[in-house]
Amino acid sequence: MFVEFAALTLSLSTLYLFQTDVPVMELKCIGDATEVALLRCMKALGIDVEGWREQCPKVAEIPFNSVNKYQVSIHKSNESHILLMKGAPGKRLKEPLLDNRTIS
Repeated sequence: MFVEFAALTLSLSTLYLFQTDVPVMELKCIGDATEVALLRCMKALGIDVEGWREQCPKVAEIPFNSVNKYQVSIHKSNESHILLMKGAPGKRLKEPLLDNRTIS
């Protein structure tokens, strides 16, 4: 369940879900090819892509960039928050993530 959550909430890609008569793997989409493939896979497995995103909205983000080599997003889930990170493992483990900064 966590893999689905991470794949759906970290992805910046979008599937055009209004295409009701199109096979999942042929849905039009925008975004990174890997992220699109993950979203198509989740949709093919019957997972409600938009429902997940509505249940756990993003409240803050550190976007990916070539210097940091990671992306961080914080999502509201029930009465708590979940921090998700993706990127280069070497960079993630060597440096403090937030460094006492406030994310807005």
